[in-house]
Amino acid sequence: MVFMIYQHKNKSIMVNAQEWLDKNYPKEERKETKKLDVNDKSLEGYLDLSDFVNLEELTCNNNQLTDVKLDNCLKLESFQC
Repeated sequence: MVFMIYQHKNKSIMVNAQEWLDKNYPKEERKETKKLDVNDKSLEGYLDLSDFVNLEELTCNNNQLTDVKLDNCLKLESFQC
């Protein structure tokens, strides 16, 4: 499956947030991530970030997220969504 943002007549087609995250951030890399910027990615739906145990900054503006799970993100200092 290809995960891309398509423009059609000036309207973005939304991408499943969790599928995009799984493709772009493999589970073995998540524990090392301190900053996550998914701003303007045309993501929609649920986003589970509980594997990002060292996450300090999260930016997820301009998406259509319905829920963001932050369990285990105890180091999170900045959250813009």
